[in-house]
Amino acid sequence: MLKIEPYIGEPDKNRLIACIRGEKTDRVPNFEILIEDRHVERLLGRKAGNTLGVGGDPAKGSEAAEGTRPMYARDYIELCRIIGQDTIAVENFWTPIKTTAPDGKVKLFNDRSFKNKDDLKRIIWPGEEDMEERLQYVREYVEATRGTDRLLQL
Repeated sequence: MLKIEPYIGEPDKNRLIACIRGEKTDRVPNFEILIEDRHVERLLGRKAGNTLGVGGDPAKGSEAAEGTRPMYARDYIELCRIIGQDTIAVENFWTPIKTTAPDGKVKLFNDRSFKNKDDLKRIIWPGEEDMEERLQYVREYVEATRGTDRLLQL
């Protein structure tokens, strides 16, 4: 079986920022949003979900992301250390935007029925509870990466 040796070197979010700006960097920045479950498990030696979520698959859309939390920050940091990734992305794309269905039930607004500005009237915007449910993960990542050059903060 192939043994994977961890990357030797320091992460640097400024490497990615410089590259985006078209500036010269010391090496090509390493940044990946989605690393699938099987690859994560192989690299970490344990199940930890994928880099977008634990307990669901946000890469498949908002319905698949419902009830899913981002990968635990400690697992993501360890994964990034192993592969030499310069920055971490926190999956928080699926803050629920909901609507009322014709039957009166509240559902996720993800059925491609949003067609014009009049459809804005049907949106039930996330409340404080919805936002807090997502923001707790952002705070977890900020705290876990405090003092490092790993978290991308633009």
